Amino acid sequence: MARCPRPPAGTRSDFHLVDASDPEQAVAKVLALVRDRIPRAFGLDPVRDIQVLCPMNRGGVGARALNIELQKALNPPGEARVERFGWTYAHGDKVMQVRTITTARSTTGTSASSPASTRKPAT
Repeated sequence: MARCPRPPAGTRSDFHLVDASDPEQAVAKVLALVRDRIPRAFGLDPVRDIQVLCPMNRGGVGARALNIELQKALNPPGEARVERFGWTYAHGDKVMQVRTITTARSTTGTSASSPASTRKPAT
């Protein structure tokens, strides 16, 4: 079995490994890191300043499942949403282009989000 790299004991590092015994536990830990722990530790905004990367699309901890759970955790309920191609989008959602479209003048890996000014004020 392969082992994940760990920094030598007693050294400071910005690399942290968070163990999880199953996909459900992994998703819960990712949500806690993004929503609570990282913003509190570093004074970051979870939507604007944090990007979650994962190596696959499918599965319990793939990009598709994580996107759904992060959207639930970080986007206020009641916001206007649009459904396209089997996905639901809301103002402020981050999107990442995963294929190069030569006519769009952007490249693979480009990320963007809708401007905060497009969010409707809470009532």
